[in-house]
Amino acid sequence: MNTMNGYSIYNNISLNDCTENMVILDYCKFNDKYTSMDGATIKWLIHHFNGTKAQVIRDNKNLELETVKIKQGDTLVKIFQFPTNLRKFTVVNQKLLKELEFRGFLKFKVQLPQKTESKKLLERKRSIHALNSFVGKIDRNNTSREDGTKVIESFMDNARNGKVVIKDIVHYIDDFMSNSSPDVISAIASLKASDQTYAHCVDVAAIYQKVYFDIIQKTGRKSAFQSTKHAILASFVHDIGKSQLPKEILDSTTRFKRDSKEYKIIQSHPAKSMELLTKMKLDDLTVNMSGFHHVKVNTEMESSYPKIDCYSRLEKETKLLAIIDVYQSLVGKRSYKKSWNPASALRYINVLAGDEFDLETWEEFYESIGLYPVGSLVRLSDDSMAFVMNNPEKDKKRPQVSIVRNAKGQDLTNNEFIDLRYEKDLSIVKDIDAQDVFEDALGVFTSLRIS
Repeated sequence: MNTMNGYSIYNNISLNDCTENMVILDYCKFNDKYTSMDGATIKWLIHHFNGTKAQVIRDNKNLELETVKIKQGDTLVKIFQFPTNLRKFTVVNQKLLKELEFRGFLKFKVQLPQKTESKKLLERKRSIHALNSFVGKIDRNNTSREDGTKVIESFMDNARNGKVVIKDIVHYIDDFMSNSSPDVISAIASLKASDQTYAHCVDVAAIYQKVYFDIIQKTGRKSAFQSTKHAILASFVHDIGKSQLPKEILDSTTRFKRDSKEYKIIQSHPAKSMELLTKMKLDDLTVNMSGFHHVKVNTEMESSYPKIDCYSRLEKETKLLAIIDVYQSLVGKRSYKKSWNPASALRYINVLAGDEFDLETWEEFYESIGLYPVGSLVRLSDDSMAFVMNNPEKDKKRPQVSIVRNAKGQDLTNNEFIDLRYEKDLSIVKDIDAQDVFEDALGVFTSLRIS
């Protein structure tokens, strides 16, 4: 949206968003009838839009010409510069809206006085502003994520040598709370490669903070944590027992077989976490989370460890951590495995819910994070690609997205904002791993300029 001479100018407004007394400046999207146009379509355009200009694609070239010069086979891109005698095609009313829908005109550049902005367009303007602000925070939060990775690695190295100093972690969490956004780091988690230990701890803590307090707000339950800082600390140190493992195993780029000696050593880390955190005099909830987040509902499963007699020993907060720990492990790229895109990771966990993960906790997590978590890359029904930017409460299948690559495979520098709740002609047809499409997925996301 731009403002000029007291008027608001909106680009790519759909038919559903057009309201009476708007003034259409450009027609800028059309249905398939206007691709490689036939003689009858051209004759109708010339008759009704005489005096306007058009942008067309002809022989793979973009041309701007008078409407009367459109030729058979041209693809219509835009109609603009309307003369005053064509106000019937520019001043919106119910009759015009019906005609536009019938003729297959889909999107428009419109003008209206600021004081008469509709509720829907004001919502759109606020959303675009918020999303550009969100993208603008990526670099700072990525730096904070990298700092946290170094802090956890340093802590584990020191603990391995018998020096357990938690003050660096506490200091980092203070900085994290002041300068970072859990929403932003949660998005980064699926866009940038992470190792299996250090960045994993930061990502899990960010996702945990975002989801846990969202669930608390929605359900009205009282938080089990003394503070937000307590929640971040408990999730941040959940794998602290890995500091007691041989570094060559912890930092290995090899996927160990389940019956291997190395795998058995790795399975010992929750028990070592409990022992270490107890020595550090941390609270029972933090100890429970670190010790039991690999325990499954069916405690007899081989993948459930340590072996305990009853699943009820897990706190509600530990059950949520168990889900987030697996989710981040799936979406985080590792040297020995391909990452999953967020939506496919959610589908996988959904299959396991009830047998491996607490079903009620899973449903709360899923409701919070959405069908397509922020940062997901999706293909739309017009064959364009878009990043998911926000999930509305009432329709998880139709999030707000920003187009990053058009249907012709061209990467865009000005990224159109689309709220799929209102764009009924578009839908998500496939979820994609952004790291498969873009060599630097996080860099592409950071470069979004949403309009």
